[in-house]
Amino acid sequence: MQNLTDLPGNAINSQKSLSVIIKVCVVIPFFCIFLYCIVVMLHTFASHRQFLDNSRYILFAYMLINDTLQLLSSVLLFLFIVGNVKFAIVYCAPLLFFSTSTFHNTPLILAAMSLERYVAIFYPLQRPAAWHADRIWIIILSLWLVSCILPIVDFSLGKPQPGVNVLSTPVLCRTMVLNSSPVQTLFKMSLNGLFFAVVLAIIMFTYMRILLETRKMRQDRASVAKAMHTVLLHGFQLLLCMISFTQPVTESLISVYAGLLAEHISFFIYFCFILLPRFLSPLIYGLRDESLRSSYARKMQYYFKSIFSVCVIINMILIPLSFGEMYTSLLNVKQAIIVERQLIDNLETYIEHESQRLEDIKRFYAKVSELHSEVYNGPSAAMANPLVAFTLIKRLQSEWINLIYSDEAQENTQAFRSGYEEVEEEGSLPKLEDLQGAANGLMRLQDVYALQVGGLVRGHFQRITNGNPIDIYSPTISVPLSGDDCFLVAYELEDYYHSVQWLEESVRLFRGAGRGWSPENEGTLEDALDHLAFSHFKTGNISCALSLSQELLNHDPMNRRVLKNVEKYERLLVDNPPLLSADTGLKRPNTTYLRTRNTYERLCRTQGTPPMRYENPWLFCDYFNNDSPGLLLQPIRREVLSLQPYVVLYHSFITGSEAERIKDLAQTGLRRSVVASGEEQATAEYRISKSAWLKDTAHPIIGRLDQRITLLTSLNVQPPFAEYLQVVNYGIGGHYEPHFDHATSASSPIFRLNTGNRVATFMIYLSSVDAGGSTAFIHANFSVPVVENAALFWWNLHRNGQGDGDTLHAGCPVLVGDKWVANKWIHEYGQEFQRRCSPNPEE
Repeated sequence: MQNLTDLPGNAINSQKSLSVIIKVCVVIPFFCIFLYCIVVMLHTFASHRQFLDNSRYILFAYMLINDTLQLLSSVLLFLFIVGNVKFAIVYCAPLLFFSTSTFHNTPLILAAMSLERYVAIFYPLQRPAAWHADRIWIIILSLWLVSCILPIVDFSLGKPQPGVNVLSTPVLCRTMVLNSSPVQTLFKMSLNGLFFAVVLAIIMFTYMRILLETRKMRQDRASVAKAMHTVLLHGFQLLLCMISFTQPVTESLISVYAGLLAEHISFFIYFCFILLPRFLSPLIYGLRDESLRSSYARKMQYYFKSIFSVCVIINMILIPLSFGEMYTSLLNVKQAIIVERQLIDNLETYIEHESQRLEDIKRFYAKVSELHSEVYNGPSAAMANPLVAFTLIKRLQSEWINLIYSDEAQENTQAFRSGYEEVEEEGSLPKLEDLQGAANGLMRLQDVYALQVGGLVRGHFQRITNGNPIDIYSPTISVPLSGDDCFLVAYELEDYYHSVQWLEESVRLFRGAGRGWSPENEGTLEDALDHLAFSHFKTGNISCALSLSQELLNHDPMNRRVLKNVEKYERLLVDNPPLLSADTGLKRPNTTYLRTRNTYERLCRTQGTPPMRYENPWLFCDYFNNDSPGLLLQPIRREVLSLQPYVVLYHSFITGSEAERIKDLAQTGLRRSVVASGEEQATAEYRISKSAWLKDTAHPIIGRLDQRITLLTSLNVQPPFAEYLQVVNYGIGGHYEPHFDHATSASSPIFRLNTGNRVATFMIYLSSVDAGGSTAFIHANFSVPVVENAALFWWNLHRNGQGDGDTLHAGCPVLVGDKWVANKWIHEYGQEFQRRCSPNPEE
């Protein structure tokens, strides 16, 4: 019998040629597709009990496994040959044996499947034990024994070629290394003919008998046509299986009439007579069966989505997406709305399918209940009715099993989950880091703007002023938080100052909601009590920790850990009783890295402090043209905010359409903003935003902005004398704590442009915000509110080249709104004639 190993040796000589590469690229994907289809079909088979209890389907599954193993060994041999891989016969023989035995096994399986149908139809009540589903393994084992004996006899008749050592001489793994004697060749030809004749006889005999019996029992055309289709199908399967026996004749004919190279002919024969038949035969048989086809289609669709999702994941790994770290950019938060709409559609479909399933169950319940109330509770004569008895037995043996073991609920759930997983694998869902970042954003707003947690929970932004809660901002849409929301804000926090406040609200809300449980919640009242008790313990409030732990024991009296905590708290209270005069209020922990925190937060809370003109007469507003011809007819409104440092606000610097265009250009390039960290750059919690860099070639608008900046400042803003335009979008509570724009260290990445330090900053407000987001100058003691389409300009360096310490500034957290800014940082070099240097250390 011929198979893959009969590829001629001259195919190896073209290993590195284009033809060999094409052949490998054809075979490997083809095998992968075949393997994918077979795996899905086997999983479908194993997932349904109706297939496992039917000997015909078990034989079919066995054929799938056998064909997969045969193709696997065949492809391995193919790769060894085209790769010119040589090894000793002792290692080659097992692979050839495995390939040949599985090759012989397929026609035997077809014959067994034909006999199984014959037995099922002619002996339905007296079926031999070996043909039952639980004993079909006997038939399968017999087929394996026969298919293994034949290659053993075949190989025993051959002998190695002269000069070949079985244990050490490397050879190409082909059948000719074990098939060299005339007796062996005669045996193979006889065996091929015997196989073809026996299997053909069995198939023709069994199915012709079935066809005749069908005609005798029922003369309708539908049954006759169905039986005829079965005969044609198995005949076609047999033809596909036996077509490889014609390989020598076909190869000779193609060689004579086509004049192709032997290596190309061998590959054509291998692909068409070995690979393709093995691929088509199981698919044709499997897809013809209606029960298997419907289940297979659903599984195929699911696995196709899974493979697509894997490709998406690989793409996410190879090509970083900007959707990660969603909380750092409000743009991504807005995009998440579209994602949740898709999930809502999936949930609606799931509810519809589940409602239909429950309606079917209710119908079955009503039917059975009616029988028990009207038939089975009646006279005993009702059970004497064979129809009544039959329907009862049939329900108990079939209908109840189908109902209980139905995969419909699982399939509905799996479809719902797969929809979610598809969105998740696309990278469109927030990660745990996003949830933690959003929670930190809420606590940042709480601290900087002195907001009451109770007010935030109710959807209000309130601050205590003179003992009364005052709304510092009234949102048009108010969304209250749940107990689970508050629990997740404080979950796993080691900052007990915040966790106590949020967990107290969580406990209050959980208590108000009663003992009801919602499937979407992650926390419970018990969880919130447990975490709150521990947080109070860590802050030194032992009495509250004890009280909460005792309440927790009312819900979970056998919790050993909580019992030990109660004993510990009671002992601590006895050893160290609390003082009546002791201040048990929460104290916000001090910070070591932000020395200017109090000033920073005070300036942010003012949300913009306009300079008092009567205090400083040198501050003014005017229409400014910088003596530039380009601004003579269209001067810009200038507002001088500070003289030291020199800070100017240019109103209406950019139009609304220009701002929107810049935001659109930046969206695809947004990445987490970084800060200087030694000689490198890194993300930091004190800067929460995403940024993108736009070159002047990105759009003509960028070039026009550069020209406009030059007209106002007389500075050279062309690279490398200035950096590209940086567009920034702030996230949830997005901020940038006090910092300098200019480099304060000689190792700063700013100096990589080799154009000196940042001499000036030109910041454009591309959007407005509802509250928060001011730019606070810490040492200068003033803040600038966000003014849409305006631009803020200041000098970072003195004229002597030293950094101006008064330019320490911060981007206050955005309370409500979507803040976009664009930064243009201008360097020292290139400005020698526009801003002359001074040796005076005071300048």
